[in-house]
Amino acid sequence: MRRLITLFFAMAITIATFAQTNGYQIKSAKKDLDIATKKNQTAKLKYDYSKLLFASKSPLKQVHYDWSNNNWGFSYDSDINYHADGRKNSENIKDLSGKEFSRINYNYDNQNRLLEIISEMKSNSGWVPYYSTIIEYNTQGDMVKYEDRIWMNKEWTILNGLAYGITYDILNSSKSTIESYFNGSKYDTSMMYVEFKNNNVITSEETYQYVGNNTFIALEKYNYLFENNVDTGLLKFSWDGTTWVEDLLYCNYEWSSPSKDFLTKNNIYIKLGNDWDLFQQELFTQENYGGFSYLLQDFRSGMWFDNMHIQTLNDSLGNRTFYIYDLYLGGNWQELFRIEEEYNYDAEGNILEHVYKETDSKGDLTPITKDVYSNFILLTGINNSKVNSIGFYPNPTTNYVILKDEKFQYKKYSLMDLNGKTVKNGYVPSSLRLEFDELTSGLYILRIEEHQTKISIHKN
Repeated sequence: MRRLITLFFAMAITIATFAQTNGYQIKSAKKDLDIATKKNQTAKLKYDYSKLLFASKSPLKQVHYDWSNNNWGFSYDSDINYHADGRKNSENIKDLSGKEFSRINYNYDNQNRLLEIISEMKSNSGWVPYYSTIIEYNTQGDMVKYEDRIWMNKEWTILNGLAYGITYDILNSSKSTIESYFNGSKYDTSMMYVEFKNNNVITSEETYQYVGNNTFIALEKYNYLFENNVDTGLLKFSWDGTTWVEDLLYCNYEWSSPSKDFLTKNNIYIKLGNDWDLFQQELFTQENYGGFSYLLQDFRSGMWFDNMHIQTLNDSLGNRTFYIYDLYLGGNWQELFRIEEEYNYDAEGNILEHVYKETDSKGDLTPITKDVYSNFILLTGINNSKVNSIGFYPNPTTNYVILKDEKFQYKKYSLMDLNGKTVKNGYVPSSLRLEFDELTSGLYILRIEEHQTKISIHKN
């Protein structure tokens, strides 16, 4: 699911760019919800493991550097404190001289849900608040508000925020409202999404736009299409003031497998008269080490041309991730920009360094920031049952293992040595049998998404 969210996020970026340059806009409620959820999903977790997904310990110190004059310049360092279960408790931030000038506190409710992140600055009069993020939940545990505030004139002022209103009815449908606001005032982009479900599967989705005075007007509707329980696409409708009318947009999905492990193609049609004509085609290709390429093609007046190509490449451990954006202009591919994130780990999988780079105005890939982690501590309160949950046999083995859980079918896996080097990767077949004929004797780490285990290989 995480891979699909990434794909839809990339699709949304590309379509938005295309809309700006070609005057054609495709508005998808589902994509908006996915993006909104993605931006705030860490608030629903007990602890953010995004950078420490496979780490066995947590760092007590983080040093931040900024790239300036072709060199790394010290920016600040922070001492990190944790609760026993791995949740961040606080961070004390210091300058070059070791003087503490800022601190961050993380507050949780009795269910360990993140409620507030508050940052304070040190002044002659003591600690003064300057920035905070607050989160609220309803009785079902759903996030209902995410708000950033800044301290101005001795009071909190809303910088920006999102409010989620979520209710469920007995007709197996759900209603979600997302409202963006500034200084307590709603933006015109505030939307309400109504989902209709059948056996917990979304079958249609309606979008309404806020127009003021607590009023929403109907905007668009998507019917999701299925064949043999496989999501095959969607059909768009528009509201004509009285009823829903079939629109010009129709999408047809193609998946790499019945499990919908990877979206390979999305054909987009528009209606010309009574006929559906292919208008756009989005192609996704899996790359080595779990990356993917995205290509948007346009079909108009019997011709097609490549519009944009987005490529992500990353190894299974996350040592390096590339985001490459290309545009097809004048008969050639031209790189718009590139982002690179590089991670370094020790032999135990603890993150040591994270470097962020992006292309500058000259097109050169330039470092921007660097974070260095140290002073690792084992937090014994963290529940690691999820991390070590891959059952398999035989162990030790000579050249293969068979996984015990069918949930791993078609999932991406990687096998690494104790130095963190990937020695084999691929996708788990339906037989759940992984072959290791080419490997030598030794101890290896098998990882599938957030799960991992050790495999001992012995050969005569």
